[in-house]
Amino acid sequence: MRLTLTCVALLAALSACSAIAPSASDEEIAAVAFRNDGPASVTLMTVINTSSGSGAHSALLIDGPQRVIFDPAGSFEYDPIPERNDVLFGITPRNEQIYKSSHASEKRYIQLQTIPLTEEQAAVAYQTAVNWGASPAAHCTTATSGVLKSIPGLQSIQSTWYPRKLAEQVSRIPGVREEIYSEGGTESVQEAVAALDEELRQQRWQQ
Repeated sequence: MRLTLTCVALLAALSACSAIAPSASDEEIAAVAFRNDGPASVTLMTVINTSSGSGAHSALLIDGPQRVIFDPAGSFEYDPIPERNDVLFGITPRNEQIYKSSHASEKRYIQLQTIPLTEEQAAVAYQTAVNWGASPAAHCTTATSGVLKSIPGLQSIQSTWYPRKLAEQVSRIPGVREEIYSEGGTESVQEAVAALDEELRQQRWQQ
């Protein structure tokens, strides 16, 4: 069921990876800083086209010193969520939901792959994302794979331009938790998710 938000008019729906270089102040970031009480982790968020199965965007939800979203070359904009370069700050559960709702539709769903991390690993992921700078247009997956491979223990991640290729690599990481987020509720979404599940099973069988 699609979440209804009064702020929906303020959200920029994802149309493509596009270069944005906002520069929130230290004061704005400090005012919304949020840290999750749960364990440290990083979640690869892959936006997938329902009809074609192709990847449309890659981003990372980082649960570390702060809870942030690394959204390289993304088009998401929402005033209460300050952004500096490619990092969105103040990612409470509500703001995470707003971000996901702005990307999911009858035409797109999100593959979520969560990798448990130590506090030290999460700190590296966070610092690398913060220091990455603004990514050029269409570089969302190369930047996302770059941050992932900077994490100690994940150096085997290969740089790629393709969101689905990166998701395939992450699916092979021991302990990764996978789920699908969809707001379409249509038969085509269900078929796409079933196809993705089968594809992931085949990948694991072949390892």
